[in-house]
Amino acid sequence: MSKGLENQLFQLKFTAKQMGRLSSKCLKEEKAEKEKIKKCLEKDNHDGARIHAQNAIRAKTNAQNYLRLSSRVDAVSSRLESAMKMQQVTKSMGMVVKGMDKVLGSMNVEAIGKVCRARVSRALSLCSPDAPPLPREAEPTHAPSCPSPHAHLLARRSWRTLRSPSRTWTSDRSTSSRR
Repeated sequence: MSKGLENQLFQLKFTAKQMGRLSSKCLKEEKAEKEKIKKCLEKDNHDGARIHAQNAIRAKTNAQNYLRLSSRVDAVSSRLESAMKMQQVTKSMGMVVKGMDKVLGSMNVEAIGKVCRARVSRALSLCSPDAPPLPREAEPTHAPSCPSPHAHLLARRSWRTLRSPSRTWTSDRSTSSRR
């Protein structure tokens, strides 16, 4: 990721927080103006109460506008962050593919295993840590051809495909059709 994009992302998040704070400040001002309205009405000062009511309305409107802008800026920062992550994933996948091309050209089994482990560890670093565990019946029962401590992720994906009610498997299991 480039430093410029990281800086922009930080600035966007900071601006969104700042607007949220300004919104809460305006809400406090509105509450203070309402108290002033009560005091003016107790003193039978209707013109003063009207002025404070206008100020309270303006403060409430400003608070809503700040909150709306904060939400929009937060959405932009979220999109920028996801774009940065996708850029990082793309770069990582490009490096993996180049490494696999070199290793597969030499057909060295140990090097292939090393590249497979590196690929899986990169993929796991991008996965969410709170992913649900693999069902017991979907765990692999044989040793994979590519030694990987995290092959269960691929098995989970296949298990979900097999359990999907919208797919039926034919006798040769080479194609699937919709019900």
